[in-house]
Amino acid sequence: MAKSEYFKNKISAYIFRSVGCISVNRSIHDTKAKSEAMDVLLSGGALGIFPEGTRNKTFGTKNEVPLLPFKFGAVSLAKKTNALIIPFGVSGEYTGKKGKLTTRIGKPIDIKDMELEDANELLRKKILELMQK
Repeated sequence: MAKSEYFKNKISAYIFRSVGCISVNRSIHDTKAKSEAMDVLLSGGALGIFPEGTRNKTFGTKNEVPLLPFKFGAVSLAKKTNALIIPFGVSGEYTGKKGKLTTRIGKPIDIKDMELEDANELLRKKILELMQK
């Protein structure tokens, strides 16, 4: 899923569509994007979603991992489709030519029997653990 701004330029729109991205208008409750995402999950596909609703490129101290508040899109889609959530944590420097990022992938989380708030809290906890390793 990618913000609709990425689809305004013909070249970037072509690239994003060719890799299967779903355009999301973040200024509204985008029911079309949500419906497309649910179709992907219900057909056994996978989605990449930033639970914060955007890429977070903020920096914290060595002992602090900055995360924005989580939105409920990822857990809501997973719950409605009985999909598992595979948490991932990205850490490192985003800037400069020699910036080094590390992505750690966690074990799948089944949230079908959880309340959305609890599922979101668990997802946040798992992502923080991955980022702090």
